[in-house]
Amino acid sequence: MFWANLFYMILVTTFTGSILTVAWFVTSYLLDKTGHIDLSYSLSKIVVIFWIIPVTYMIIKLIDGVGFVWLGYAFDVSPVIVIVAKCIAGVWLAGIVVGMVVYIRKRIKLSKSSRQAFVCDNKTEMFFTQLKEELELGKRRIKLRQSYSTTTAYVTGVVRPCVVINAERFTEKELKVIFSHELTHILHKDIFFRYLIAIASVLNFFNPVMWIFSKTFIKYSEYACDYSVCVRADGLREYYGILLGMAIKNKNLMDILSASLYENKSSLRERLERVMKSFNVEKKSKSVAVILSAMFFAISILTVAGTSTLVAKASVKAADVTSDVEQNTYNDIVEYYEAPDEGNDVITVVDGDDADTDGVATYASRGTISWNIYAGVRRTTSSFMHLMVSELLQAYFQLTLLIQ
Repeated sequence: MFWANLFYMILVTTFTGSILTVAWFVTSYLLDKTGHIDLSYSLSKIVVIFWIIPVTYMIIKLIDGVGFVWLGYAFDVSPVIVIVAKCIAGVWLAGIVVGMVVYIRKRIKLSKSSRQAFVCDNKTEMFFTQLKEELELGKRRIKLRQSYSTTTAYVTGVVRPCVVINAERFTEKELKVIFSHELTHILHKDIFFRYLIAIASVLNFFNPVMWIFSKTFIKYSEYACDYSVCVRADGLREYYGILLGMAIKNKNLMDILSASLYENKSSLRERLERVMKSFNVEKKSKSVAVILSAMFFAISILTVAGTSTLVAKASVKAADVTSDVEQNTYNDIVEYYEAPDEGNDVITVVDGDDADTDGVATYASRGTISWNIYAGVRRTTSSFMHLMVSELLQAYFQLTLLIQ
């Protein structure tokens, strides 16, 4: 049962995450048009959670546990399903191991780069502390370091964030852009959610929708960060002009586990164009944003409900189909027994294929009942009473002959 439950949990979770991702793509497109690119990113964080936590699976188990809707038959299994589930779970676990190794290597590389960083001068530290206060992050313990091994600024760390800048001389305007961008990532809790998206990517490595969503999620985290900085500074062109000027020597050192200031000129131009579309919208109707957000949540609820019903019905059907093979096998070996007359000590066993039913008392059952067998594997069949009576009679007759 464990492997079957694990299989269904993986299936339901990845299916729900895929549908919610499609719903988010549609909603984010409409929100971007109304100038709410930051809200699009906020909604994407909800989708990340559904890729990791098996919400739909738990809802189905809860409803089925109280005997409602599926009457205890949701995620019904058979030996065939158990075998298939074990094979799929084995491949899934192997993929997780490979994914974990890849991300552990990335984390080691990132930690090595951070350890090579050194403390900044007092003037830079004071400017950094001032911007922390402005963003209401003064109480957070955030380290500031410089490093020769990086060509771009980045922030890493969830519990104790660390901002690392490349060891160059920067003007005050450049430092303001750098620190504002990285501190905004901390304000948005982007590093935490980037770790979550990394976990979701490992758990759902077999789903191409996950990989598309992962790349889009990281892009939107940068869009939302740029948008927030530009709204506070009220200077879109100056902001991106400074970023483009610093992107010349970039070598794409950073990865998903950190939030870097820039990647390359091409990505910066894409960010500029995307943020500009939202930033230059003159009238941003909050009511439209509320309606679109409500629409997304409604779609999410309907998705969970629809997925629950679809998967539960499919699991019951799959269990019935795979159980039919065994049921037919049992029916082929069923024997009919002739009831003995009074005074007759000899019992004649008649095979079902050759039996003349006239005058022969047979034992069978009507209706459908369920029982647990094969270490917790549930079965449903209409011939259970027939088999039980046949086996009991055969045992009784054999015992009688031995006594005689």
